[in-house]
Amino acid sequence: MTNKKSLAYIKLIAVILIWAGVYHVAKYLVNSTDAFTIAFLRFLIASIILLGIYFAKHGVKGAFVKPDSHWVMLWLIGLIGIFSYNLFFFGAESLISANKVAIFFAFSPCITVILNRIILKEKIFPLAYVGIVIALLGTIGVINTSQKTDPAYVCLTDIHPKHWGEFLAILSAFAMAGYNVLNKKASRLGLDALTITTFSSLIGTLFLFITFVLFGGKVIDIIHKPLQFWVAMLYISILATVVGYKWYSNAICELGVGQASIFQNSIPFVTVLIGVAVLGNTISPDVILSGIVIIIGVILTNITTFKKR
Repeated sequence: MTNKKSLAYIKLIAVILIWAGVYHVAKYLVNSTDAFTIAFLRFLIASIILLGIYFAKHGVKGAFVKPDSHWVMLWLIGLIGIFSYNLFFFGAESLISANKVAIFFAFSPCITVILNRIILKEKIFPLAYVGIVIALLGTIGVINTSQKTDPAYVCLTDIHPKHWGEFLAILSAFAMAGYNVLNKKASRLGLDALTITTFSSLIGTLFLFITFVLFGGKVIDIIHKPLQFWVAMLYISILATVVGYKWYSNAICELGVGQASIFQNSIPFVTVLIGVAVLGNTISPDVILSGIVIIIGVILTNITTFKKR
């Protein structure tokens, strides 16, 4: 294993730890203000820092001069992986527990496998389809077991309004899967991790600004938020976004989208562990069981899809 790959794996582990913490930090933030405001502030701060780093490394001259194919890919990543993912994620966090959002996120690698096949034309082994179905059943199980007041069985095509938190969490998993695959596609076009992260963040921030103006909170209320709020914002903006997205994008470029996305499987367990150890949270056995089913399906999918051949 080369030094570059070893460093990529170390960075991936760090990113997973940081992103697992985001689920709990985000829960505090959505209790302080709306999802539109949080998502915009996160990437406004991150984009300013990323742009400064980008210009320091590459210079201003020629920074925005890129082939049309590059810009199309960057706009797609910004719209799907930044704008859509963050609205879905913070929307889910405002409605259901952090642990539950993390469990739904475990389905993202399976979706990545499917998109890999469609967009990147990577082969899928037959047994991987079994894993995808198992993970899907586990996801449906989380939806049903999370609603104790209504024992009726629901499916992903018939989401009741009271299940919107779970539905948004599923959409966030799809958006992250799209980010994974489009990120790899962009690297194949010759774009480096810093360029991908910087410009997709700028594009995502533009869309997030529009939703903030239309649906977000008042600027005067944001300015007067307590210190704890801004510490939490800096965590998700600098550590989880500037550092996290950059390192994760670098890992995708260095290791491949499949090998990088498989690390996301551990996010639910790390998130639950943080919640129990630090916040004293609890999670019901039936939700844990459904989450385990998802993880089994995800692991089965990734082992059969990305084994050496």
